Amino acid sequence: MVAGAKSPQNNSEDVPLYTQSSSPLHDVTYDAINHIYPNGTQSSKANNSVTYWRLLSENSNFRWFLLSYLVTTAGEWLSYVASIATIEQIQSSNGSISRTSISILVIIRLLPSSIFAPIGGTLADSYDRRKIMFMLDGMGALVAWLYVLSYYLESIAALYSATLLQMTVAALYDPCHSAIVPMIEQEEDSLEKAMILVSSAGELMQAVGSSIGGLLIGIVIVS
Repeated sequence: MVAGAKSPQNNSEDVPLYTQSSSPLHDVTYDAINHIYPNGTQSSKANNSVTYWRLLSENSNFRWFLLSYLVTTAGEWLSYVASIATIEQIQSSNGSISRTSISILVIIRLLPSSIFAPIGGTLADSYDRRKIMFMLDGMGALVAWLYVLSYYLESIAALYSATLLQMTVAALYDPCHSAIVPMIEQEEDSLEKAMILVSSAGELMQAVGSSIGGLLIGIVIVS
């Protein structure tokens, strides 16, 4: 070693892992990690992480939207369980129970989705989604009375008709329902969590609605 030369020192602890430099590629990496936009502003992701609770508490529009979806989904599955019980009750009063009738009910519930869902997507892209949802909600409320009518008439055919109309309205409604979420929550991180909440809530209410339907049917039959 040459006399008077200083030994090299390791200053790696004083240098941050990612720093800006003159290299364009390095700068892009730095900006991506620190959520910096090209104009120099910093993304809210770097400072404020959106939680599910924060999304529900701060966005009242999404909160009401999710609540309405919970009620709608629970009602659909409640009516499904009630329809099965009604068919069995009508047939038992006639002295025979046919499982074919239940199979027909299942087919009627599944068929409209494959036929009318594309039409619902076209309506959602062509017209005001909010107005379409209001109209379909009103139609769904009228269809609900057909279930009551079929029960008092003890008509399985009327029950099939009510189910077909209900699922047709639902098939038209679902694309508008899914497409309106980005209108309520436009931030990318919040939108992702909003879609997860809607999907999870729908799966949960299928079980809850079926359970409530079974409970109410048990109470009515016992009474």
